[in-house]
Amino acid sequence: MDAIDEVIEQATSNVATILREKMEFDDCYLAYLVDPTGIGIGLIQHKNNK
Repeated sequence: MDAIDEVIEQATSNVATILREKMEFDDCYLAYLVDPTGIGIGLIQHKNNK
């Protein structure tokens, strides 16, 4: 499991709502959530370049 998945799981268990599921790009993962007060949260996790 990626770190971004763990953060999404923690946030949703604390009443955040997923606006945009985790998306995969060439060099990163990106997801958008909103907290219970309506504040938007953008999460990004860079992939390890090998």
